[in-house]
Amino acid sequence: VDKVKSTQTSSPAPQPVSVSGNRYTAGYCTWYVKNKRPDLPNNLGNASTWASRAAAQGISTGTTPVSGAVGQRGNHVVYVESVNGDGTITVSEMNHVGWNIMSIRTVSADYFTYIY
Repeated sequence: VDKVKSTQTSSPAPQPVSVSGNRYTAGYCTWYVKNKRPDLPNNLGNASTWASRAAAQGISTGTTPVSGAVGQRGNHVVYVESVNGDGTITVSEMNHVGWNIMSIRTVSADYFTYIY
């Protein structure tokens, strides 16, 4: 169960232009999130290993969401746009609704592990 609290919106993905230093493959959730968080290293691997590899490198991780954090669950990562007062977060992401599509959704705050 996805714990989606509101409807999803989506828009066409931007042309595959990476921020400087982004070595992830364009169109994937990891590429999208690395563009949003260029401070993170390129060696976090597939989405499923982002939180564990970040923690192993001394990057703070946890279960409390903050705006600007990365959320990771299973083989997917998202960017936390906002933390809402009702126990939800609004995230932006790529590939949740379809290949190379950026979308925004609101989910329960306890849905992800976070990278700060």
